[in-house]
Amino acid sequence: MKKAHGKLFFSTFLKDRGLRFTKERSVILQKTLSCNGHFDPESLYLQIRETGLKASRASVYRTLSLLCECGLIERVKKQNAALFMKICSAMNTMIICYAFNAEI
Repeated sequence: MKKAHGKLFFSTFLKDRGLRFTKERSVILQKTLSCNGHFDPESLYLQIRETGLKASRASVYRTLSLLCECGLIERVKKQNAALFMKICSAMNTMIICYAFNAEI
């Protein structure tokens, strides 16, 4: 999924739930969509901090939960008590009609 489509999809998802698309959520979404393969929340948090961007650890975990809920990413497995995630492959081929809020 292109980052612009992911941003529009996620911001619409948040708006429908009465939540805001904050700068922190934007940064977390951007970094998440740039991940290749599996990643864990802690390494994502550290990547964000290393680049000088602002996002708290709690915001990373909460935003990742929201990204799972909307279907952009999925929880893959727990290994040694660590949570791994990946970009949802179904989202790469799904077309969303935003005008009618329907999947095609």
